[in-house]
Amino acid sequence: MLKKMALLVLVIGWFSGRAYADVSLLLHEAIGGSGEFTAGGHSAIYFSNICLEGPTELRMCRPGEQGIVMAAYPGFGADKPYEWLAIPWFPYLYGVAQTGEVPLYVNGEIRTLLRSNGRRQYFNDIVPADPNGALPIGRWQEMIGTLLNRDVYVFTLKTDWKEDAALVEEYNSRANKRPFNVLYHNCADFVREVLNAYFPQATHRDVLNDFTITTPKALAHSLTHYATKRPERLFYITKYSQYPGPIRRSLDNRNFSEKALTSKKYLVPQIVFKPILIPIFATAYFATGHFNPQRAYERYASLTIAQLELEAIQLRQQSVASQPYSNSLAPYGTDSRAARLMEIEREKAAERLRLFGTKPDWAHYKTAFEPLLRQAIAQGYFVDEREVQTFFKDLELQSEPFLDENGLLMLRVRDYGVARRLGLTRANILSPDSDPQLAYKLMLVRVRNELYGATKNRETFEAFEADWKLMQELATRCAALPAPNTTRTSAQARFLEHPEKFTFKQKMKKWLVRITH
Repeated sequence: MLKKMALLVLVIGWFSGRAYADVSLLLHEAIGGSGEFTAGGHSAIYFSNICLEGPTELRMCRPGEQGIVMAAYPGFGADKPYEWLAIPWFPYLYGVAQTGEVPLYVNGEIRTLLRSNGRRQYFNDIVPADPNGALPIGRWQEMIGTLLNRDVYVFTLKTDWKEDAALVEEYNSRANKRPFNVLYHNCADFVREVLNAYFPQATHRDVLNDFTITTPKALAHSLTHYATKRPERLFYITKYSQYPGPIRRSLDNRNFSEKALTSKKYLVPQIVFKPILIPIFATAYFATGHFNPQRAYERYASLTIAQLELEAIQLRQQSVASQPYSNSLAPYGTDSRAARLMEIEREKAAERLRLFGTKPDWAHYKTAFEPLLRQAIAQGYFVDEREVQTFFKDLELQSEPFLDENGLLMLRVRDYGVARRLGLTRANILSPDSDPQLAYKLMLVRVRNELYGATKNRETFEAFEADWKLMQELATRCAALPAPNTTRTSAQARFLEHPEKFTFKQKMKKWLVRITH
């Protein structure tokens, strides 16, 4: 029976029409209280050629399907003893089904709405609706729209359908009930076992820096080391940035020794009580634990670069083979191979320019943006710079999300006593139902945060230029309308009607997090 099942899986894989596919390690940045104290983050795994019959049953993908993400969490919900769940790639990342539905801004209420819709679509049989209408508890929520909470680095290698088919057979034939254990079988252990089934000994714990616990960053470090020695696997890294909005940004992944050296909550007690620990942690970290996912991403930034690197290696090998005894200072000759190698370097530079831009490029946009923002404040779009800085949070407090007739996100906004609507996707922000002045404010703040925020939090330069173009189009539309400060009838000075109030305890908590981070 098992042999017949295996044969069936292989046949289905053959008919999928893919000679090869991808498998990817997803490194999620840290969030929440546990992230503040451990900075471990989360890991999951993506298969471009494996799809779902149900949340816990796998099959090979059919043409046009997008693959799935599998992840292990400690408790997907009440009475849900699953080791892992899976969901299609796009809703796992974005919380929506397709590109046109991706919001330009999210907040806590939008996150709840997207996850509620996602539960009904993907996990309704596993996580039933709460009778009180609340979002059911459980870590299933983390499987829908992970970019709502954090940045994700995706480390990708090429596989083939035979390797994928073997994994499908294995996971469909074994019980999906292995208990989660932080020390011995956590999310990173789950991913490590899967990756090592594809690439034996490719990933491992960092015993010295993580005190024998498997961490997501250790997997990313060891997989990068493995893959960069095997260019035929076409290794590359993609970065997906957290949605813009008032939700707190995620934290860099750090191993335990790095956290002990960089976090004041751990470093200060060491200085006071056990200073001998500092050189021990420093030696361990700089000897074997130093790895920066952002730097790795900038180096191995796309499949195009990986393909060009492989071509360059093959050309060099051909040149050496054709001139085994040459002592020339130009070992690649003066033939077409040498010309192609130079062309490859230019193509790699162009690809990095598309992804990252240059410092002069970003400086040019900053210079062009500053008068636009000053003009917007002068015209009454914002009261002052402070209102620009708080606009994303103010917008959350002044609005409620809903889906329009096409299923796209919009906000109902209380704008100085007037009820307005604001489209939140590229497909409806320019629609007649979306207020152009609110849309312009949204894009001004989005562009500002990209220009003046941390470099690592930026999207690609290409994506930023698309934002800039949309902002300019909205500016052109608003130029034909009366300026906000000439039409406002409300005596309210600021966009936010009722400023958020914090208790003393909440203020102390924020203060402690800020000074001990």
